Amino acid sequence: KVIMRWLAPRGGALDFREHAIPHPGKPYPVAVALGADPATILGAVTPVPDALSEYQFAGLLRGQRTTLTKAIGSELRVPASAEI
Repeated sequence: KVIMRWLAPRGGALDFREHAIPHPGKPYPVAVALGADPATILGAVTPVPDALSEYQFAGLLRGQRTTLTKAIGSELRVPASAEI
């Protein structure tokens, strides 16, 4: 089990609600990436407009697109440069 702390009006909480309504009681898919580059970490914690993803923002900071790969055991995509 994982405990997630999200601010109600922000992305993670909104995504969870969008998943929970059509899938009541079903697990919410989560992937954890450790050891990402500084731009990706900053992109993950900086409030960005809804039209811009955290990965897009990280790419703007870094000056190149964020490369993603499929997470192990999931269809979710995570930063390819993460250490774990």
